[in-house]
Amino acid sequence: MELVFQCYLAQLGMNVNREHGMGLDFNYRSRMYSQGFTLVEIMVVVAIIGILASVAAPKMFNYILTAETTEAVDQAGRISRAIQAYADQNLAVSPGSISSLFTPGSKGNLDPTATDVNTQITSLIPNLTLPSNFAYKFLIYASVDTTTRTASVCIKAIKITDNQRFILYSNQISPVAGWEGNVYRKIYLDKTGTPVAGGACTTATGWVGVT
Repeated sequence: MELVFQCYLAQLGMNVNREHGMGLDFNYRSRMYSQGFTLVEIMVVVAIIGILASVAAPKMFNYILTAETTEAVDQAGRISRAIQAYADQNLAVSPGSISSLFTPGSKGNLDPTATDVNTQITSLIPNLTLPSNFAYKFLIYASVDTTTRTASVCIKAIKITDNQRFILYSNQISPVAGWEGNVYRKIYLDKTGTPVAGGACTTATGWVGVT
């Protein structure tokens, strides 16, 4: 029985000394580990790395896409503020006329690649001119209140190199699910689905979704 026990301990890298008791044979353990990893161990590590990558990669991709929209959001904010300033400064122009001007069918366009300047908002507000290499074009919808002359503005910013990616910007904060305050990015991130109305992006501004 003692011989069997000693053989078992030897497999574990241990030895029995009758005078000094049981101890570890570190040289044996060192020799055992110096042989390297087994194929099974390597496969387990690779599988774990694959699982972690499959979880982290989509989130990282969304972070990158969200960061891409920063300049579009900033420019949409500029357009919105410029429209309100236009309504405030041009009191001789009726709110209804201003609302009619700021639609994609009239002057509600801002496209750095456009050749017809008459359809561009810059024909009314020149300081909104974009550099020719700007990554987005904008469709603009606005409605001006007849009493307060407060503008409700909805802007669709479309990525020029990929028309399926766009964001919506509202100058009114929206509590609707999917909106992040003034911005709706879901279509830009997923390239699927239908945009959700929120804030100033409703039929009140003439906005009709994915036009």
